[in-house]
Amino acid sequence: PVAKEAPLDAASSDWAGDRPRRSLVLLMEDADARKAVASSLKSRGHVVREGATADGVRALVQVERPDVLLIDLTTAGSLDTTREWLDLL
Repeated sequence: PVAKEAPLDAASSDWAGDRPRRSLVLLMEDADARKAVASSLKSRGHVVREGATADGVRALVQVERPDVLLIDLTTAGSLDTTREWLDLL
């Protein structure tokens, strides 16, 4: 189960106001966690693409060129693999 998040107030939130929308690619194997994170980001106006496998998301990143790449490191692989992710961006 995912805990409900506390509401954000405009004074303390980086997400408030007229901040630009970001494109994000989210890599998480756990479907429930991935959907919860994606839903939260989308509710703040961001464009979110998501995937459950490193290979699928790697291909997506090469095409989409997102502003942000969120990676569950247990899904992404080793530290060497993580360095390869940085090279994609």
